Amino acid sequence: GKSWDEASGKTGSGKKFYHNIIPGSAVRSEPFYVAIITPVIHYCMGGLKINGGGECLSHDDKVIGGLYGAGEAAGGIHGNNRLGGNSLLDCVVYGRVSGRSAARYFTAQNVRYIESMKASSAAASKL
Repeated sequence: GKSWDEASGKTGSGKKFYHNIIPGSAVRSEPFYVAIITPVIHYCMGGLKINGGGECLSHDDKVIGGLYGAGEAAGGIHGNNRLGGNSLLDCVVYGRVSGRSAARYFTAQNVRYIESMKASSAAASKL
């Protein structure tokens, strides 16, 4: 539940139980991620529909090959509304997911292209 006590620190964050506690001895070796958040215009709430791999979907939910979305451009995981400050989840997580998917897609495309070029040059050399 929410309450202020010494365990939640002098900031009074209101949290009493933490699910991600690490032992104090491990703090020095654990990574910490920081992002600077600046007040700007409210979050866009997206427009592109994406799947779990960040691939954009057409109106009939078919993948549009080579088109990826993340962050404010995508519909996101929040539905009609989102809590303030939670847009970093969409941007960072789906940015990485979409980037990884795009790299796989374009690597596969390049391999197919190279293989087709090899095949056509082998056929041309037989002429």
